[in-house]
Amino acid sequence: MLTVLFDTNILHQEGLNSTRIQRFQRFLKASDGKLIIPEIVIEEYRSKRIFLAEKEISKIKKSLDLLQRKDFLKDDNYKNTFLSYQLHQTFEECIKKISIKIDTWVKENNVEIYKISNTCIDSLFKNYFSGHGGFREKKKREDIPDAIIYDAIVNIAKDKKLYVVINDVGLQKAIDSIPNVEWVTSLDDFLNIENIKETIIKLDEKNFKISNILKYLNSTECSINFDSYFSNIDININNPEYTFYSDLICFSDAFEDIEITNPELEPIKTKEQYFDLSGPNYLGNNNFSVSFSTMEKKASVKFNCQEEDFEKLPYGIRKLLNTNKIKSTNVLHVSGILDVDYCGVITISNIDENLKPEELNIHFSYIGAEQSEISCKLDIESVLIRGAYGL
Repeated sequence: MLTVLFDTNILHQEGLNSTRIQRFQRFLKASDGKLIIPEIVIEEYRSKRIFLAEKEISKIKKSLDLLQRKDFLKDDNYKNTFLSYQLHQTFEECIKKISIKIDTWVKENNVEIYKISNTCIDSLFKNYFSGHGGFREKKKREDIPDAIIYDAIVNIAKDKKLYVVINDVGLQKAIDSIPNVEWVTSLDDFLNIENIKETIIKLDEKNFKISNILKYLNSTECSINFDSYFSNIDININNPEYTFYSDLICFSDAFEDIEITNPELEPIKTKEQYFDLSGPNYLGNNNFSVSFSTMEKKASVKFNCQEEDFEKLPYGIRKLLNTNKIKSTNVLHVSGILDVDYCGVITISNIDENLKPEELNIHFSYIGAEQSEISCKLDIESVLIRGAYGL
């Protein structure tokens, strides 16, 4: 049986229902595999999701309080009290649903939770005082969660080959010498391990209907239909009110010599969409995905950097930017219109797997129409700020 273990960062990156998670689950079921998640990982993920939800809820509460203080709400204490009560109930339900959703996902996907109580306390404290195992230094208490994950990997790999999907440099080094362990830095890397990739391809090829749809999703005809569809709806790429922050923004090599803080990006609306499609995948249950990138888009970009760092940028980029020095500092607030690329995944649902190849293009040309059952969801995973094309 193939056995895989996830580290905390992987769950934070992927969530429970990303296209890669769906592909992974389909592969695991077909190969009679097993996913193991240490209890400390699933609880860290749960607490982080609850924290993020409570943070957003706090913003809503502050906004409501501000509206009440500034007398923007109707002068009706009963209605205002009822509104506050309804929101409070909604917020509580939201927090409860986070845990329910996680527990349901674990159960439905037959995930094995490796209990914290299985940790060998003697080994953990031996490593704690010596700075070995999951501890990067002696007596570093903040590394205790990593040490518990390390202990789980050691114990699970004693009698079986274990794949570990882990995006933590310290833990990667720690588990590198453990027998029977092979680690990768992302779920994408795992799905592209040669023997696993071959298994997925063979799985798709067994069903010629799925194979035909995958070929179509990689075609120029499909790309043209997506261009047309996404040009006519309000999506994140095309929404000037949508702002991207540091978690999704990447900078090209032209920016590598400067330290950037507080980056923000707002798309500039354009009518045309040009999609470069690659890597179509079957997710199961009539759902498919395809990776995309868009080229030659413009965006309003803002960030801060040191005054001396700004001069390190190529002149072709600097001339596109405006700067304002922040009072009593050497920090510049930089803004301007730059070229960007968007990358992400399109998830396509409700494709009739019985459609013939020649029928697929006809049905895709009607995406978004009332009579079309096919639906598309676009998720942007990263935005690359180039500055200016050719630089």
